[in-house]
Amino acid sequence: MQGKKSKPAMSDSQIEEAARLFGLLAEPARLMLLRALMAGPSNVGQLVKSTGMKQGNVSKHLGILLGSRFVDRRREGNF
Repeated sequence: MQGKKSKPAMSDSQIEEAARLFGLLAEPARLMLLRALMAGPSNVGQLVKSTGMKQGNVSKHLGILLGSRFVDRRREGNF
């Protein structure tokens, strides 16, 4: 089998995307929010209470996670 070149497991663009996703997950606050959301849907107030983070930080990091499609948003009334 000498002379055969193996195909790389990941393309350059896949490596770049993986690095971007790992960068998003490198922030502890985002991991805490994802952990809290694994129990089920929560609103910002519930996430503030369960994580101990400030409302502004929760909203900021949820926006980043939403933009990266790690989380989804569902509106129910005023929540």
